[in-house]
Amino acid sequence: MYADKERLMADAEMVLVSTGGRVANVNNSTAKTFLTYRRAHAGAPCNALVVVDVCVIVASKGEVPPHAFCMISKNLNKDRRSLPYPSSVPLFCLPMGATLELWPNNAATPKPVFSTFVLTVSDATDKVYGSAVTFYEKYPHTQLNEYQIDQLGWRVDVTQNTHSLHANKSICLLSRWPFSETFERWLLYVLLSPTNPHDRVIVTRGDDQPLVRSGASFRQLLLNLGPDNCLLLLALAITEQKILIHSLRPDTLTAVTEAVSCLLFPFKWQCPYIPLCPLGLAEVLHAPLPYLIGVDSRFFDLYEPPSDVTCVDLDTNNITYALELKIQEAFLRFMAVTLQGYKSYLIPITKAPTVGTTDPHALFHMDAFLRSRDKTHHRFFSLMMRTQMFTRFIEERSFVCDVDQGLSFFDECIERVTQDEPLLGVNTGNTSERTVFVLPPDPPDPARKASLSSEAWAKCLLGACYSLYFLSLPCRLLLARGKELATLRAAYELLERATKLRVPCDEVCYRVMMQLCGIHSVPVLAVQLLFLMKRAGLQPNALTYGYYNRCVLEATWPQDMPRSLYYSGAQLLWNKLRIAVVGAALFRQAGAQRANRAAGATLNTIPTGSGGTLPRVRSAAAVGEGGELAGLAGLAACEPAHSRTSLDAGVASNPDLSASARPRSNSLGSEDASTAATTGPLTITEKRKVMFLSLSV
Repeated sequence: MYADKERLMADAEMVLVSTGGRVANVNNSTAKTFLTYRRAHAGAPCNALVVVDVCVIVASKGEVPPHAFCMISKNLNKDRRSLPYPSSVPLFCLPMGATLELWPNNAATPKPVFSTFVLTVSDATDKVYGSAVTFYEKYPHTQLNEYQIDQLGWRVDVTQNTHSLHANKSICLLSRWPFSETFERWLLYVLLSPTNPHDRVIVTRGDDQPLVRSGASFRQLLLNLGPDNCLLLLALAITEQKILIHSLRPDTLTAVTEAVSCLLFPFKWQCPYIPLCPLGLAEVLHAPLPYLIGVDSRFFDLYEPPSDVTCVDLDTNNITYALELKIQEAFLRFMAVTLQGYKSYLIPITKAPTVGTTDPHALFHMDAFLRSRDKTHHRFFSLMMRTQMFTRFIEERSFVCDVDQGLSFFDECIERVTQDEPLLGVNTGNTSERTVFVLPPDPPDPARKASLSSEAWAKCLLGACYSLYFLSLPCRLLLARGKELATLRAAYELLERATKLRVPCDEVCYRVMMQLCGIHSVPVLAVQLLFLMKRAGLQPNALTYGYYNRCVLEATWPQDMPRSLYYSGAQLLWNKLRIAVVGAALFRQAGAQRANRAAGATLNTIPTGSGGTLPRVRSAAAVGEGGELAGLAGLAACEPAHSRTSLDAGVASNPDLSASARPRSNSLGSEDASTAATTGPLTITEKRKVMFLSLSV
């Protein structure tokens, strides 16, 4: 409560002091806000599960909770914004509208009907889950107007003896959480149970899961449609068709529609989505775009659906038994197999962003990904890759952040599919409200393997030290103000040295560096980190890849970067050429040494021409005066003279080959021995002419 602005209840107490004796203000502003609590009543059961005591700690001052206290790791100052009340709630509570009905006096009152619906608020990023119970109450005939009397055929002093009036009403509960089953029990309790101020209904929020919470019921999906229709419905949803699901059971209708939306994970449905559409919004069915909508089956008594809509009836199919988790895992496995290997076709941003940098075709190799799929499935993948969902998936995967951890979980599912491991494990510990003891995890496989070798174990420990260093790197930057760039460059050189020494560094080292590059606007260093990471044999996961692309896209690039990139590209081409030439020279030297060993000492007695021979490396050095070519000339000069193809009178490099069986010589002199015999050996001047002619060509 706000201090000095609200009145404290008579039986309530206020926490004014923290455990360290400081003011227990939970508000960062000047206005003070304190926690209040009330003790249980004297007649409470002795064995009830209750909170015995509550306290406030100021973590920034080093305060810790007392022993046996459970700390709630939530910041009260960063709570979500208040839940808005949508004006369309009455339409969804009574989707067929409010009615006034005339029943015989001996007719039984219908049981309350539970229904659920989903509303999207603000920019369609937040969902509001509604749970409603619809029931009938008697309506006094004295309040009827003339129009109602005419429509009902009511006759004064006659009809009330045989019939009674009833009006439908609804009690609704709105929440950010899809606890439909719990809300159903609570609403029925409120409707049917007498009011007692001491009665309480406890709603326990479950633990966080990697998948997004929803009101889906995969068991209802399979029970009402069967496996074949479920696969057909999934294909329709992936290709963004117009889908209209209908049933006479509103709670089942919403649960199944939500399940269809969840089957698309990691995609998100981007078109109109109304799990329970009221009668007043029926015109949305004529929208010229894909949608996923659920309606009451009585809708077809009043309207005809459009011809291009696929209608799914939940009241005509059934299945005897299905397990919820296994059904969801089967569909998740299908999506993982469908997109298996997609990470290899992501295109990182490696230069200053321009117009079109964030286009889907600039972030993903569409054509290459399509060619990697089976040709028989090209039609399906072509339709899927043209949808808004696939485009949004590529954008979110390229710029993923901490908030959306579902994509990282999906990448883990793809890896588990290749290893034939279960995707969703059954956590039986969450089914109990008692304390659950969790044993420490087993050491990871790399550490277990490294412990078998002293050198590998030393590198493993060194890699752990590297991880600790980079985890503390943000604090080092705070202490080294004004030297952030130098500190980041030193950290990069440390990673580069670890790569050369083959020290296994964790991915968190690169992730922290990329985050800091984005904070301090050093995109060039982030690009170098990405290439260094690939050189080290590490593939960035969804989170690291998202941090990298955000850094490169949002950071400020140097003004002279296009020119420097040009020169670095040219230098790269020269390096490739140098490696190719040096490699060819080394192969030639190895071949010469092998020929020398094969020929033996007999080649040492081969006579040379009267004018002497001119090694070809001299001509190469004469033509190219550069240091690289001169170095290659020196390398080739080390080759024994008798191992080269002779420039003299047709002497073959290998004397074991006869003149007729010998392949065409690489000699710059005569073509074969017969020609050499007739023309004689070439002089040095003539050989130079032939040399320069060959090099110029």
